[in-house]
Amino acid sequence: MTNIVKTTLNIPEDILQKAKLLSVEEKKTLSKIITESLEQRIGIKKRKIPKSPLSTLGKLRIGVDKIYKKRSDIYG
Repeated sequence: MTNIVKTTLNIPEDILQKAKLLSVEEKKTLSKIITESLEQRIGIKKRKIPKSPLSTLGKLRIGVDKIYKKRSDIYG
């Protein structure tokens, strides 16, 4: 998300209470819960961020024809 805006919504009380409970259960802000729900509803795909930068090793090949697993394979 690039720009965050504040807005006022009229939401039925029971739905708001369920959203607040969900935010506590998932340890997320209410704003995050509502944003995720809207993204799902309007079909915005979220970009998945790898948990560790090391998880992408060997998956990207930029000008490299062969990926070596050990240093000794390169320098023999």
